[in-house]
Amino acid sequence: MGGRWLDFGCGTGGLVAFAKKQGIDIVGFEEGWGLQAGHLRGIPILSSDELKTEEGKFDFVSAIEVIEHSVDPLATLRLIRSLLKPGGIFFFTTGNAKPWRERLLAWSYTACTAVHISFFEPETMIYALQKSGFEARQGVPLGRLVGIIKYGVLKNLGLKKKNQIIEILPWRLLSSLVDYRYQVSKWPIGVATNNG
Repeated sequence: MGGRWLDFGCGTGGLVAFAKKQGIDIVGFEEGWGLQAGHLRGIPILSSDELKTEEGKFDFVSAIEVIEHSVDPLATLRLIRSLLKPGGIFFFTTGNAKPWRERLLAWSYTACTAVHISFFEPETMIYALQKSGFEARQGVPLGRLVGIIKYGVLKNLGLKKKNQIIEILPWRLLSSLVDYRYQVSKWPIGVATNNG
């Protein structure tokens, strides 16, 4: 991937560190303890003040399991849009509330009520993206999501170190199963419009 990448809400910078090792020009953004923890590990993470100087400088912004923590998701999306160059891509993951619509409180995602406070379905996210200066595009091929699904699965299992067994697993098949359950490929991506 060419261009400059920002991982928005990067935690302590695990994805940033991984992407840096792959030769990607990436920085993270975080607040609070994650910022300090990342800095202690030597990971480039911007503070809120530093982020203000980065308007229109990124080609790609990711927000992996972030938007559900936002008190004002539209303001968060507008901030992300302001950081992107026109034509830049916003890629995110979040829990899909659609399969749980009739039984929302049975969804494990809602068990974290102090942490997970904003819930979306693909259609409501399309609307939110459009209200925030993005063109919403659907149809990201599952093959392009295998790496991010693998990363998410390993992160949720607490497996941080590479080993041969993990690498030989059939990740395309496993990603299909994860996608069937969590509908990752149903989410749109945001493309920054020229007038955002």
